[in-house]
Amino acid sequence: MNILRGFRRENANTGMKPRHAAALALMLLTGCATGLPVITPELPEWKIMQPPQIEGRPDPTPDETAPLSKWVVAPADTHNYPTQKECEQSLKRLRERARACPTSSPPFSKVCERFSNLYDKSRCVSIDDPNLKSN
Repeated sequence: MNILRGFRRENANTGMKPRHAAALALMLLTGCATGLPVITPELPEWKIMQPPQIEGRPDPTPDETAPLSKWVVAPADTHNYPTQKECEQSLKRLRERARACPTSSPPFSKVCERFSNLYDKSRCVSIDDPNLKSN
């Protein structure tokens, strides 16, 4: 039995042969019909950003009020994440690690407190956020 013959009979009401349908689909997918490739839009990637430190303070203090263009990529995590959810999960892990920092001695407890505070103020930002561009 010829498979194509059965296909044509079943789809006789479309008036299109399978090879023509395949050619049309290929043209649409490659953009030949419009001159431009038909592609899905790229989704923005996400980064973990930290606020800058307030200058002149004895202890580093994150400045949450600084414009986003002054924020920096978290040095502990320089990855680009394909989704906000993945970025938020990674930020959550960084916050958990900072809170789990050993606080047995005073120098460690101070450093742990600073990291914890910094990651609590950090956030995930889309890399195409217009607020990232400096004024």
